[in-house]
Amino acid sequence: MTRNPFLDLLARPPAWLFGGLVGLKNKLYDQGRLPIKQLPRPVISVGNLAMGGTGKTPFTAELVQRFSAVGCRVAVLSRGYGREQADQSRRVTPEDDWRLAGDEPLMLARRHPRAAVCVGPSRYAAAKVLPAPPDVYLIDDGFQHRQLYRDCDIVLLDASGPPPRIFPRGYYREGWMGLKRANIAVLTRCDQAQHLSAWHEGIRRANPQIPILELSFQSGDLCALKDGTSYPQTQLRGKRIAAYCGIAKPEPFFKNLTALGATLVEKTILKDHQALTKEQLKQLRERCIQKKLDAVITTEKDAVKLDPTTDFGVSLFFLTQVVSWCGETADDLIVKPFVN
Repeated sequence: MTRNPFLDLLARPPAWLFGGLVGLKNKLYDQGRLPIKQLPRPVISVGNLAMGGTGKTPFTAELVQRFSAVGCRVAVLSRGYGREQADQSRRVTPEDDWRLAGDEPLMLARRHPRAAVCVGPSRYAAAKVLPAPPDVYLIDDGFQHRQLYRDCDIVLLDASGPPPRIFPRGYYREGWMGLKRANIAVLTRCDQAQHLSAWHEGIRRANPQIPILELSFQSGDLCALKDGTSYPQTQLRGKRIAAYCGIAKPEPFFKNLTALGATLVEKTILKDHQALTKEQLKQLRERCIQKKLDAVITTEKDAVKLDPTTDFGVSLFFLTQVVSWCGETADDLIVKPFVN
């Protein structure tokens, strides 16, 4: 986060305090001095050491697909970050309102309508909305959520970014030693990593026996917001477009659009989970018409915040994101151990 040596020096005491409090909480859980609840079926947590931006949601979607492919009934449990009525639990449907469901849970429910996606004030409370337990529970962003017992802790690490430095010196809630509690480490964005071997070394120092998987995120199809029709990403070649997103790491999204052959005329960056305001939508529409653009492109996560009848003056599409494995996939380490 901070690169200035003087500012980094000032940030060290609060980072030590922050790290110490996180460590104390984990120690109390490890000693059994804080209560842990348990669900009736296996629980797999997908989390990270950082404060976001490692690709947990597309990775969770990948696990839902792989478990579903072998006949497992899957439930995804989430708090639904930033949603209204956060003290209430609900099962998310593809037709739900993102303000009540949360943008990421709604995205998962639309991509995998046969899976049970549930939100609640806690993951345990979210699980209780189901009349019967599934074959496996997936917890989205669950590594620091120690109140719920998990059978497998998967930790994602963004290999394209800097090594772990605890907040406020960096973007991490825990340092390398947090991996001692993990069962599987997953290095994401390996195609953008400059020092991949250093990440392996850091993981091994913290947890010598932990299995390490590698993956990248690639663009999938373009989907029309209006009717859900899919188009190959090659449709972007030669198109003059506007693009916007409200995700933790926006720049790779925009760079990818130009790499796919589009000319990015208008670019709007929102805060993570933020939706376009009416004024921003009006201004973007006016610019699209004035500059005679071919389309507006956004992310799948941002698209769930829009009414399909939203008028941009041009067609709107969202670009899907899929997992591309570098070597070993999740099947042997994550799926097969939990399939009866």
